[in-house]
Amino acid sequence: MEKFVFDRTLRELFQQIPKTFIKLLIDKEIKEILDISFPKVRELRVDLLCRLEDDSIFHLEIQSTNDMNMPKRMLLYAALIYERYNVFPNQLVLYVGEKKLNIKNFIDEKKLKFEYSKIKRYKKMIRFVYQNSPRGTGDAVLRCKNLIRSKHFLMLMPDDLII
Repeated sequence: MEKFVFDRTLRELFQQIPKTFIKLLIDKEIKEILDISFPKVRELRVDLLCRLEDDSIFHLEIQSTNDMNMPKRMLLYAALIYERYNVFPNQLVLYVGEKKLNIKNFIDEKKLKFEYSKIKRYKKMIRFVYQNSPRGTGDAVLRCKNLIRSKHFLMLMPDDLII
């Protein structure tokens, strides 16, 4: 318990004299003092997280839009997964959007390099089939029949998953 009191005391002390302290510590001037609190305001959930037979962790995100913040989200997910399971995950973003894929799969800063995989060849893997009016599951399956090329396929519907 005393360690936390000591940490808090040092933090408060350094916040009172930050310009002098930072100048002594790294020989640079402070431009601005930033907010130091990072409140947890939401629960984060990944789309799929699993341990594979080789004990590695696999993380899948399914993305339907070009989210320019995707690299930051993936980095945050990687850090949270590492914190919980003590191993960095193999990460993959499966892009299923109709527009051309236009998101980076990396962050490359001076002191940080982070990268994850992405699949953009969905046009050969994923087909969109629509019903103009609700006609039931049977009609939906029949509309997809000519697209099925092997005994292994996946069919997603707004309210059902058929494998």
